[in-house]
This record gives sequence, C-alpha cells and structure tokens, in this order.
Amino acid sequence: MNPAPFLGIMALLTVAPSAFAAADTGRGASGLYAPPKAHVASYKALLKEVERWSSRYDPRLSRQDMADVADWLNRNFYKFDK
Repeated sequence: MNPAPFLGIMALLTVAPSAFAAADTGRGASGLYAPPKAHVASYKALLKEVERWSSRYDPRLSRQDMADVADWLNRNFYKFDK
C-alpha cells in the first residue's frame, strides 16, 4: 500500500488549523494577507479549491478523498450549507 496520498492529506490537515488561527488575528501587519479572489464563499467553491490543490499530490487524490477533505474543512472551519 502506498502511504503517499495519506501523508499528503495529513500534511494539508495539519497546516489548515494554524493558517486559520493566524488569519483570525486580523488583516493588518500581523495578519495573513489573502487577496479577495482567494476567499472561499461556498461549499462548491471549497470543493473546487480542494480539487485545485489535489493536483499538487502524486498520486493525485481520488474524487472521494477530495470530497472527504472538503467535508472535513467545511465541518471544522467554514460551516457552509451544502
């Protein structure tokens, strides 16, 4: 069994909470810069972002893996209606 997809997902999930915590501190000199186009405004957009990032993994994430990651991010951070 190839552990690469699992390790890639774990890396993404490990970074996500710290990125959100830093972004929640404010948008000034101490906060993270996020251009307006980078904001995710719906579950569909979140899934599209996860699909876009999945192309950086080798082997690529399956459709089910992408849906699972998007669901986890939505449940823990975004809280969008599906």
